[in-house]
Amino acid sequence: AEFNVDSVGTTPGALAAMCAINQCKPDIVINAGTAGGFKKRGGEIGDAYITTHAHHHDRRIPIPGFTEYGKGGHTCVECKNLVKTLGFKSGGVTTGNSLDHTEMDDTLMEENGACVKD
Repeated sequence: AEFNVDSVGTTPGALAAMCAINQCKPDIVINAGTAGGFKKRGGEIGDAYITTHAHHHDRRIPIPGFTEYGKGGHTCVECKNLVKTLGFKSGGVTTGNSLDHTEMDDTLMEENGACVKD
């Protein structure tokens, strides 16, 4: 409301999820969304992925001790049976808040072994 624009990005999404979880107290949370698969990692149009880990590709914090924190490295719940039963692919997702694109984004996505980018 302060900037008179829609709230987009990972922070508003996390805050909304936290509020819903606190109020509804679900047994499980499924974060379903859209992402693009990388062809060089086997991604094809129409593929569905269940992520194994998540990293940030645009949180560059050039302060000693903060670099790894900025990149993240969140392990997701293992769902091997779900992947097998539904025939989905699995792999790492990379996420960010920037609407632009830099060469450093590509470098970090490669380092993180991302299969999909949201």
